[in-house]
Amino acid sequence: MKTLSPHQPALLALLLMALLLSACQPAPLSGTAPAPSKPSATPRPAAALPTLPPAPSPTPTPPPHLQVDPESLRGLQITFLHPFYADSAAALAALTDEFNQTNVWGLHVKLQAPGSAGLMNKAVADALQDGSLPQILAAESAQLAAWEAAQPTFADLNDYMQDPNWGLTAEERASFFPNFWEADSAAEGTRQLALPALRTARLMVYNQTWAEELGFAAPPTDEKELELQLCAALQANLADTDRANDGTGGWIVDSDPYTILTFLAAFGEDPAQVGDRTYTFNTPANRDAFAYLRGLFDRTCAWNSRQPEPQEYFSTRRTLLYTAALQDLPRQERLQTRLNPGDTWTVLPFPAVSGDPLVIASGHSYAATLAKPEEQLGAWLFIRWLSLPRHQARLAQTAAAWPVSQAALDLMQDYAASHPQWAAAAQWIPQARPAPRSGDWARTQFVLQDAAWQLFQANLTAEQIPDLLTQLDDTIPDVLQPTP
Repeated sequence: MKTLSPHQPALLALLLMALLLSACQPAPLSGTAPAPSKPSATPRPAAALPTLPPAPSPTPTPPPHLQVDPESLRGLQITFLHPFYADSAAALAALTDEFNQTNVWGLHVKLQAPGSAGLMNKAVADALQDGSLPQILAAESAQLAAWEAAQPTFADLNDYMQDPNWGLTAEERASFFPNFWEADSAAEGTRQLALPALRTARLMVYNQTWAEELGFAAPPTDEKELELQLCAALQANLADTDRANDGTGGWIVDSDPYTILTFLAAFGEDPAQVGDRTYTFNTPANRDAFAYLRGLFDRTCAWNSRQPEPQEYFSTRRTLLYTAALQDLPRQERLQTRLNPGDTWTVLPFPAVSGDPLVIASGHSYAATLAKPEEQLGAWLFIRWLSLPRHQARLAQTAAAWPVSQAALDLMQDYAASHPQWAAAAQWIPQARPAPRSGDWARTQFVLQDAAWQLFQANLTAEQIPDLLTQLDDTIPDVLQPTP
């Protein structure tokens, strides 16, 4: 047996130590050992300390009227009272049937259609008396405000619109035209009484071909040009061989309160302030507006027609220009095609004494009445569904009205292409000024209408106009607060 050299015990000890160290290293996760990494010239930064997630913010508790179990909506019946009639009522009924058959909550909406705004107002008055108010009402913004002022009637839709589960998205809210949206806001936007449904406006229907033959290359842009063109049409009819049209050609007198209000605004009245202050129609600007209209009448450049509808007079050149609502355009289209297809016609805003032309928009909105939480939520869900762009567009197209959002207007391109006068009017939607939204306007508009009717009676003189406006101001308080 060989004897170990003096150095061999030390070598064996080193080998044993190396074997022990290698046995302590962790095995690789795969069968192949990882390649050694090259040393870096730049030292690695120290590892960042782990960041704790932010503490979750407390979820706000929804108000009690939004704490509704969706199952409680199943089989629930919601009543909707509206003033629409004819084709508009039929379109709304078709949409309601679609909602009843397809909504995921099992809601059922029942329509009540008295047939007119007047009959609907009576139905609401009766329902307020016996506590049977429907869960949804459609009415003009001023009428909704009048009911709310008489007694708390409507749910604030802000909570519903902003709810993450039941509400509108930011994109949907932004698509609504602000001037239409604001008409249903109250208390500086802190409450939303309703959601706009449809809008209309009073417009000037204008015969371009006849105006050009009279020597006018462009429509009137102020009240003086308007008077010049109307009186020229009168003279043209007096000069022709047709005795039956003598005294015609100018503006057909229209005492509609929105027509008169727009003329007043053209002379400086602020329609937004009408009803938000003590009524003072006897102002210099309004005296000027009434004197202007009376001057047209005295010179026979404005005339009272025997027929209640002006469309046929327009098609037969008895008037160069008349005022009408947006929804009157389809009838003019039909008559013009039949009676005088050679004349080109369009619609105009009201020319103003100074500033931009004027259009005042009014129309119906949807409101949810105060009711049980599940009934209010069901009412909101149907209102939200009706406000979808495709449903807005369908109703607006049927009524020849304006939709209330850009998204819905974008869906009406085909309708606009086949109805150029409607398309001409639609370009003023962003600039349209909202009608008075005060509840007082719902009643005082008819006092203004009566004053306008008196303005165009033969026995009135221009000197009596201030007295007429004073009488208007004196009558309004009696209308707003009738004595027993």
